[in-house]
Amino acid sequence: MDNLIIRSAEKRDKDTIETIAGKIWEDDYLGRQFEKWLEDGNFFTAEIEGKVVGCAKISILPSKTGWLEGLRVDPAFHKMGIGREFNRFMFNKISEMKSKGIIDSVEFSTYYKNEESLHMGDKAGFKIIEKFIVLALDNSGESKNIKIFNADRIWFNDYIDYIPAGWKFVKNNAEAVKYIMDNCEIYKNNEVEFYGYRNERTFCFFEKNINVIIDSIPYMRSLARTEAEIMIPASWSDILPILFKNGFYYWHEPHEPNVFVLRFSK
Repeated sequence: MDNLIIRSAEKRDKDTIETIAGKIWEDDYLGRQFEKWLEDGNFFTAEIEGKVVGCAKISILPSKTGWLEGLRVDPAFHKMGIGREFNRFMFNKISEMKSKGIIDSVEFSTYYKNEESLHMGDKAGFKIIEKFIVLALDNSGESKNIKIFNADRIWFNDYIDYIPAGWKFVKNNAEAVKYIMDNCEIYKNNEVEFYGYRNERTFCFFEKNINVIIDSIPYMRSLARTEAEIMIPASWSDILPILFKNGFYYWHEPHEPNVFVLRFSK
C-alpha cells in the first residue's frame, strides 16, 4: 500500500488508538497500557493519509523472547492488506532485533476464536506450543477489598513450561519468576493469594488450589472494572466443574482450552 506509513507511536495517538481498540474488544487493555508501551518502545502505528488506522507492539520477555501483541486495525479498514503490511514491518523489526542479539525467539498469544490472528500466524510460520483456559467471572456477587502484597518469594510448582502474566506467557524459569515479581501486582489477604499483570482484570494463581481460587472470588470482583477473568493451564481442567458452580463461565462454545500460545518455528 503506497499510502500506508508505519511509524513509532506517539502520545498524541492515544485517543485514536483507544477508539480503534474499543471497536474490536470491549474494555480493551490497550488504552491502559499505552503510556507504558510508549516508554518500553517498539510500539508502532499504521497511518493512511494522516489518519491512524492501527497499531502493534513488540515486547521483550524473559529468555530473550520477542512478544507480539496489541495488533489492532480499525474495522473500517479491514481487508485492505494493512494487517499483512504490519506483519511484514514487524518481521523486519524482529529480524533486526535477532541480528543484534536482543531476542532469540518470537511468540504471541491469542483467543481461539480469533481466526484472523491464527490464520496470519499459521501463514507466517507460527505453531501452537501451549494452551490455557480463560474463564470469566460473574461480577454481580459479593466483593471485598484487598491490598497489594510485597512478596519476596513466589513459586510455580503446578506449572509446566509456561507461566501466565495475564495474556502474556513466560517460560517457567527463575528469570520468569523475577519478571512476575517486577511486573505484576500480587494480592494477599490471609490465605488468599493471586496476581494480576499491571493492574489488569485477568488474574492468575501460583498453584493449583481450588480453595484459594474460590476464596479469591470476592477480591477479584472488587479489582475488576467489569467482569473478572482467570487464566489457568489446560492441565487444570479437572477443577472446571467446581469453578462453574462458583460463577465462572466460558465466553463461547465449545468449552475447551481457548487461549493459544504460538511460537515462530522457521
